Amino acid sequence: MELRHLRYFVAVAEELNFRRAAERLSMAQPPLSQQIHDLEKDLGVQLFDRSNRTVQLTVAGRVFLTEAYDILARSERAVRRAQRANRGELGQLTLGYTSLTYNPLFPQILRLHRMRYPEVELILRDLVTIEQMQQLNTNMLDVSFATHASFAITSLEQETLAQEPILHEPMVALLSANHKLARQPNITLADLAHEAWIWFARPFDPTTYDYMMRLFEQVGFHPNVTQEINQQHIILSLVSAGFGVSLAPKSTANLGSYVDVVFLDVVDPTPIVEFNIIWRRNDPSPILQRFLATVREVVQNGKHK
Repeated sequence: MELRHLRYFVAVAEELNFRRAAERLSMAQPPLSQQIHDLEKDLGVQLFDRSNRTVQLTVAGRVFLTEAYDILARSERAVRRAQRANRGELGQLTLGYTSLTYNPLFPQILRLHRMRYPEVELILRDLVTIEQMQQLNTNMLDVSFATHASFAITSLEQETLAQEPILHEPMVALLSANHKLARQPNITLADLAHEAWIWFARPFDPTTYDYMMRLFEQVGFHPNVTQEINQQHIILSLVSAGFGVSLAPKSTANLGSYVDVVFLDVVDPTPIVEFNIIWRRNDPSPILQRFLATVREVVQNGKHK
């Protein structure tokens, strides 16, 4: 039994007339009658009571009609959903991101994509950059938002992973409002050489950590880290309490109001956090391609603001 047999049966059941059903199906009446006869033979039941003047559904025919409607509706729904999935409008996408992603660009991307494709489920995983690379390579992630990915991607991975920079954000110094340097218009890293530092542990984000350590060395010092904290809001709280100084992406100010924390621009040099989007080069997923298009649109619009 094929779907066409169900469509033939439904047409006859609704018309209760083989001639009209055949016209509706754009076919001759004898082949239609033969198809219904073959269907009844396959099922082992009589679906219609036939006489010279009338055609009526049997009890079995009425039950079968209900089921036929359901099967045809589900088959049509399956076709529509498959077509939508093929267009990237339906399915699931797993995203990796780093906790440093506080920039408004990230929620803008998620908001726009969810608005346009409400039936694409976005699953978010908070992972450090190197973990994201590992999970991309093992198909546990579909796309990654990572910091300083160029330092994390090996030469071998460059052949399998594609990346695009989406944001370069300056880092700012975090000082207690009572700090002696808090009233300056800006600050240099050298100004903070002798301060107690609140910093994250290297395993939390090795790529950003190594980038900053190289920058500190270029300036001529190694930070005296007295507190290793991985949660940005706790770093802000400790800075507020006067435990030390720190650095963070400028968008960290979006986390909320910390009245006792001063955010100062850093100059000579200005540390930059690079945010990248990364995906597998050979991934043909239309869902991924739609998402990349959303990212590029938001990034491009942001450049014109």
